[in-house]
Amino acid sequence: YLSCLLQVALEAESGGGARELAGITLKHGISKLWRDTSAEEKVHLRSQLLDQVGGVVADGVAVHLSLGIGRIARYDFPEEWQELFPLLLQKLGAQGSSGGGGGGG
Repeated sequence: YLSCLLQVALEAESGGGARELAGITLKHGISKLWRDTSAEEKVHLRSQLLDQVGGVVADGVAVHLSLGIGRIARYDFPEEWQELFPLLLQKLGAQGSSGGGGGGG
């Protein structure tokens, strides 16, 4: 269920409203269902969220996916997700060296 929500949230062809609703539902689903989620799905979700959240261009979707990562971290870090901070640092370093990261204004 949670993996399907993530797929909809990341689907570029889906409408923005559907993507944002999937992101919101995923975020809340993590809070309610994470402890009962299979180990395989947890590994998939953690990996996909970290790999894909930087490429999400819709701000609302990105915010909800980021909050979902935070909720997973609250449950799984450090015991089940030791690689969280090394991966985040790697992503931030790659973003900085590619000129990404915005700043906007």
